[in-house]
Amino acid sequence: MPTELIQRINAIIPFPLLRTEYGDHHAQPDLYSPVSPEIIAAAEGDLRFRLPPLLVQCYTEIGNGGFGPGHGLIGLESEDGDAFRHDLTDACLAELYTAYREEALRRPWPKGLLPLFLKGDGAMDCIQATKPPYLVAHLKDDATLDRTTEPFEAYLQTWAEAMETRGRDLGLLR
Repeated sequence: MPTELIQRINAIIPFPLLRTEYGDHHAQPDLYSPVSPEIIAAAEGDLRFRLPPLLVQCYTEIGNGGFGPGHGLIGLESEDGDAFRHDLTDACLAELYTAYREEALRRPWPKGLLPLFLKGDGAMDCIQATKPPYLVAHLKDDATLDRTTEPFEAYLQTWAEAMETRGRDLGLLR
């Protein structure tokens, strides 16, 4: 299933209006190149845990962020700097995760909870990246954390389906 999902996302992202959930209001103009296995290894070294396989596929087969739910997936640090970064901090994923762990907002930041998707006004969607099925959690703008029972793969499937529907409605996809 993840390979089919990756193919579906790759069919969506050529269209700026479909790259992100908010693309109909704030189209994401930039496409970021996929990253190498060395970039994945460096990020995992910085994080001190392995990234979930589907997330690795997103980075290596689609691109270094800027697509997906909300305003898009936060990218990984790369040699050429070609990555979608957090809009307020200019941070890539490992740097943002480390900052959340060190600052701890209003309470300790859970180990392995990756802040992946910018939602706006301080809100982010995260995944518990250290144990399958990699459940989604929502960091709200008041710094509270709502955990869900939704696996990361289902979360991306839901977003892809919504973008395919938008693409058909706009005449961009069949």
